[in-house]
Amino acid sequence: MLPDLGISPFLVISSDIYTDFDYSILKNYQPKAAAHLMMVPNPAHHPEGDFAVQDTTFLSVMGDARAKLTWASIGVFRPEFFANMESGKCSLRVLFDHAIANNEITGELMSDFWTDVGTPERYQALLDRPNL
Repeated sequence: MLPDLGISPFLVISSDIYTDFDYSILKNYQPKAAAHLMMVPNPAHHPEGDFAVQDTTFLSVMGDARAKLTWASIGVFRPEFFANMESGKCSLRVLFDHAIANNEITGELMSDFWTDVGTPERYQALLDRPNL
């Protein structure tokens, strides 16, 4: 499918999140690196986080849990981020770790409401939230 996406950066959003983030902010975003990930404070179900932000923008796998943030499952990717991926299933984490090791991925903390609704319990908690 990658050839069908063209040469411009594209937005990837997981279907198991809910947020009031304004996606239009990323409509014409041009990442400085191969990918740019939106990050959130660590939710209760993922206290160890995913990545730390180093030097204000580039992501790192280093750092203790207090320094790490969780990927919000929102990112802008340049097609070349996926260029060496073989066809079939692949964990994004493998691609992220490779890109991070080569300083090819940036991130920023978002302050909008965000929640992972990847389980029935978290989905129900969202539905029970006032002012949804």
